[in-house]
Amino acid sequence: MFNLVPKAFLDPMFEYEEARFVKSKNRDYIVFRVWHVQKGKLVRKRSYVPASKKTAKARKAWVKNEIKVINTVLADGMHIDLSKDPKKFLAPEKKKSKKRIARKELHECLTKYVGFKQAKKNYSRGVDFSRNTASRFIEWCMEEKEDRELRAIKYLDEVTSEYAEEYLGYLITVKGNEPKTRNNALGVLKNFFKELKEHKWLPKKKKNPFGKIKKLPESEGTRHYPYTDKQISEIKKYVLKNDPYLWFIISFIYYGLFRVSELKRLKVDDIDLENNKLYVYGRTSKVKKYAVLPISPAFKKVIEQMNLEDYPKDYFLFTASRKPSPIKMGENYVTTHYKKVKKAVGIDNDNRYSVYGFKHTAVCNWYKKTKDIIRIQRMCRHKHVTTTEIYLKSLGLISEDDSSGGIPTI
Repeated sequence: MFNLVPKAFLDPMFEYEEARFVKSKNRDYIVFRVWHVQKGKLVRKRSYVPASKKTAKARKAWVKNEIKVINTVLADGMHIDLSKDPKKFLAPEKKKSKKRIARKELHECLTKYVGFKQAKKNYSRGVDFSRNTASRFIEWCMEEKEDRELRAIKYLDEVTSEYAEEYLGYLITVKGNEPKTRNNALGVLKNFFKELKEHKWLPKKKKNPFGKIKKLPESEGTRHYPYTDKQISEIKKYVLKNDPYLWFIISFIYYGLFRVSELKRLKVDDIDLENNKLYVYGRTSKVKKYAVLPISPAFKKVIEQMNLEDYPKDYFLFTASRKPSPIKMGENYVTTHYKKVKKAVGIDNDNRYSVYGFKHTAVCNWYKKTKDIIRIQRMCRHKHVTTTEIYLKSLGLISEDDSSGGIPTI
């Protein structure tokens, strides 16, 4: 950070040239000109982008803030006058004395952590999950229990790897959570300490207590069972008669392999029927990756019935008003409406079936027809084909034997 001039050295009468960014082959910097009293003219000064700013995003943010700071003090009359205090004026930045970080209480850290997540524009559902997961851990840390070997704590720097291991074990043995739930908690809490350390809320020498803990093996089974042809026929018949708008949602899940959370963020402008393209932007995708999906003839027929040309392009595609609108669909809209469907077709007491099962149904039908894992990977927007293979295994479509079982005999 550029050394600011003490208020005694400010005088709005002095000339200056505002700071600007310069991209250089060797090292980018900010340049500006400040009035030098002894020389009687403007002299050039530079402020180099710190090497610690590794990413383009970090460098851009630093440059923006630095230019704002420099221009502010220039406007206040910053100038060089060696007769007043030659050592303080625009002198090389001295090494800062090591300051001991004040101990942070766990509840205070939770508020800070949630702020970090919101600043990164994480989806509200993800922020809520992170908040709740971290909050449960903090409450556990602060509880006094006779059967606990570790004492109750309330400060962030008191959390050790022993506490981390005991808590994760508590989730399995006492709370009865599945390995997947325990692994999700591990991911959040590992990120919790990582974020706080990056923002210097955790002492530099203090290691992430969850950093070296590994995930437990998870079952490859799925709660969202694919539907049979008979079930689909019954569901379609009921939905088209009693809740036709829900069939649009189901069709997007089936033909576009969308998650329900992604459908809530789709907009009218994301659909290009003229070129049979559907655009999935970072603001829509769960993994925040851009993708372009093809619209099949059957899918196009469904979309055409929505008359999207009658609505502004920036409207959300699915809403509670059952037509595009500036207010997106609520969190529980689909679940609430699909409960009636499950009851009508006699699967209301079976938690294995959900509206998300139509995505699994599509993948099953597609794989059985084409055996094309790469195309399925692209449509599912998986980063790695290994993810797609695990997904297909969870649906019972491939097994370990499939890799060599189909080799012809010679």
